[in-house]
Amino acid sequence: MVDLDYQAVIDRIDYLVGERPGTVILVFLLVTAGLAAGLGGISTSSGTSQFTSGSPAQQALDQVDEKFGTSFGTDTASTQLIQRDQNVLAKPALLRMLRTEKRVRERENLHVAATSSVADTIATTLDPSARTERERIDTVEDATPSEIDAAVKRAAGGGLAGSLSNDFNPEAASASATVGVVTHEIPGSDSSSAGTSGGSSPVTTVQQRVQSVVQRGGTSDVTVFGSGILSAEFGNVITDSLLIVVPAAAILILLFLVFSYRDPLDLLIGVVSLVMAIIWTFGFLGLADIPFSQMLVVVPALLLAVGIDFGIHAINRYREERSEGYGVVESMETTTDQLLVAFFIVTGTTVLGFLANLTSSLGPIRDLGLVSAIGITFTVLIFGIFLPAAKVYTDRWREEHDIPQFGMQPLGGEGSLIGRFLPYPVLVARKAPYVFLALVVIFTAVAAGYGTGVNTSFSQDDFLPPSQTPGWYHTLPEPFAPHEYHTTATLDYLDEHFTAASGSGGSVTMYIRGPLRKDYALESIHHASYDPPDSFVISNSSTLATSEPSRYANTRSIIDVIRSYAQRDASFRHLVRENDVNGNGIPDDDLGTIYDRLLDSPYHDQAREYLSRDERATRVSSRRRGTRVRRTSSRTPTTSITATGSTRSRPASRSSSSTSRTRSSNPRSRASRSRSSRRRSSCCSASGCSATTRRSVSSISSRSSSPSRSSRGRCATSAFR
Repeated sequence: MVDLDYQAVIDRIDYLVGERPGTVILVFLLVTAGLAAGLGGISTSSGTSQFTSGSPAQQALDQVDEKFGTSFGTDTASTQLIQRDQNVLAKPALLRMLRTEKRVRERENLHVAATSSVADTIATTLDPSARTERERIDTVEDATPSEIDAAVKRAAGGGLAGSLSNDFNPEAASASATVGVVTHEIPGSDSSSAGTSGGSSPVTTVQQRVQSVVQRGGTSDVTVFGSGILSAEFGNVITDSLLIVVPAAAILILLFLVFSYRDPLDLLIGVVSLVMAIIWTFGFLGLADIPFSQMLVVVPALLLAVGIDFGIHAINRYREERSEGYGVVESMETTTDQLLVAFFIVTGTTVLGFLANLTSSLGPIRDLGLVSAIGITFTVLIFGIFLPAAKVYTDRWREEHDIPQFGMQPLGGEGSLIGRFLPYPVLVARKAPYVFLALVVIFTAVAAGYGTGVNTSFSQDDFLPPSQTPGWYHTLPEPFAPHEYHTTATLDYLDEHFTAASGSGGSVTMYIRGPLRKDYALESIHHASYDPPDSFVISNSSTLATSEPSRYANTRSIIDVIRSYAQRDASFRHLVRENDVNGNGIPDDDLGTIYDRLLDSPYHDQAREYLSRDERATRVSSRRRGTRVRRTSSRTPTTSITATGSTRSRPASRSSSSTSRTRSSNPRSRASRSRSSRRRSSCCSASGCSATTRRSVSSISSRSSSPSRSSRGRCATSAFR
């Protein structure tokens, strides 16, 4: 066994603290100045994206963005213009939306690529030649109310309801809300993570500029919303929390320290030591490039609690020795001899406990464990070495200048308030130890029972401010006054007024890997969407093989691109039919030729959105039914921002029977059909893709604009061979 001579280390510390306190103080102040340089490098990270890093779903999403994103060009992001009025389809409301779009497009620094709204649709319905914003404004201005109502009725059958609130009445040409979309081309934007992470982003800057343009235009019925604004409010939540909590905690701590130390110089030493612990920890945070997240808000409170504990122990143990008549150095040597060993043992066990979080797969949990462990280590060094040295230095200075000391009596000394209370725990231990232990056991059992009901899930909504804040919040002076928050109320409004009309509660992306040129590949992808959970939107069409209603999820995949091109090109349609065994519009054979012809066609770009270049990966997008994520701001969200589920594969027995019926006229042999059917059924089961869903900020906008990276759902990986 290794013999650790810790006493030699303690003796060395005793010497430095007692004989060279000024040098110790100087070294600690220099280290503080060095670590303080890292304070300016602290960044913030908020939202839920920080909890998905490294997860299978996030890795699959990254691969989807890599394989199916735009290889060259500019990233896009969208901003929603939510208009609320008594009737947003009335002429004045339509003109306000069109003029808002015009003002936004005229600003070059907003990088506007396109705009889309119900007002645009109505204007082009009235005059198909109206292409520019000015022409559309003139068209609506010249139209009569009856002409506008007629245009609304004509456009209602073309998907107009998707951008209007649930109360849309096509006959009366009325609706209380609508959503317009502004698409931006922003170099370096990452709209896939915007809205789920805090910090600065080009999307945030652009959308805040759009807010300013709309506000200066006096359009009070239009609310600007988007992932960048959501990210900005995430960051403001952290800032406001710290500005309110930290000063309040500091005042309470100061009052407690005044009672504990009862001496101005001792109080100053204690406060300086606490501040140094915070500076060291957060300076390390900046130098190590660890972002400050919501979980790290607990670290300052943790360090203050540990530091106050260590400080009170050190000062009062020193006072006990001084009250016995010992000198400054002798008293501090006795104090450090006894307390440093205890401090380092307590610190070691605590640090090991926090470092256990490094095994977590979640980045924020690992950061919390690392930063807490480092911070507590810094705290024990400061309160175990710096504070004793500062105490020796100030007491010597007092003796040299004949300055009196205050509060020399220890907190637990005889005659003190705490000293009069200390005998009671001893009395309980002597008179009724078994009763006390029984009560502790009972309380522990009850607490353990409640502990099993702790909710382990969370959602993005948990990180948002409430839609209504206490009244006293608004009475706080600057700089403590909190920001104004509108995100929660806007999300509530969209949930309440748009989900039913849209029929979509978000999107699901399945990322599928495998040899896509194999004959069974497309049929396996198709069968994977059979009989989905009730939360998925079902396709409206009936199956081609039977007249039964479809039980397939409403999806978008490479199969849809093949069908779309087949409808336009006769030769390609003939090629698909030749290789379609069961007549469902999905080719079964010679898929390599199918892909080559498709990629050489005008549908090349659409095909590349779903087919990787090595033709070994594809993605399938599905829609979820609208669900109310939040009914009131005071309740726990009923659906988390990220929820896992699986698509159920088509049963083998049903697949086999259906295949037998539809292939009866094919010249292939029955044995070949049986082998092919079994192979497809097994692959269908293997490709029962697990998918991860998220509530997309742009779920409304995706109905009225081309899909962007921000409108994609989270996804998980599935593979077939």
